[in-house]
Amino acid sequence: MKAFHGSPCLFDRFDAAKLGVRRPGSEGHGVYLAAQRNVAAAYGGYCYEVSIPEGVYLDNDSLCEHQSEPARTLLLEALSRQKGYNRFRLDNAANQDIYTQVGQLLVCCRKDGVPLEPVLIAAGYVGCKRQNPGWLEFVVFDPAHLRIVSVSTPLKRAA
Repeated sequence: MKAFHGSPCLFDRFDAAKLGVRRPGSEGHGVYLAAQRNVAAAYGGYCYEVSIPEGVYLDNDSLCEHQSEPARTLLLEALSRQKGYNRFRLDNAANQDIYTQVGQLLVCCRKDGVPLEPVLIAAGYVGCKRQNPGWLEFVVFDPAHLRIVSVSTPLKRAA
């Protein structure tokens, strides 16, 4: 499957140590990609065409309770451990326009020191996907599964 990643940095492979350095993700910990080149290009000067795995992706547009198994059980167990304001935000995620319940849960678990992404990888999930208005977003949890096909260099501006 083909997707695109935008970055101000030039590199020849995705590095797990760099994930979340520039800004933490809102839909899980991993490499963020878009199905459309123009969307990715807006995120940085270099636009990478990337081959991404065809595997199973969580549907971040659906609530935890509507995910397929085994994700549903894993997510609902993690959700049951959330307390206070985090739990309030997660319980009311369906009323928000910006962040999804699954994405927020992944972020909360990572902040609590119990990231879900390794558990989801072990259960056979490659990452998650979300349909934004006008474009499809992917988060691939393990950058080792990505292969850079090509990179477009930024256009030089006239002086």
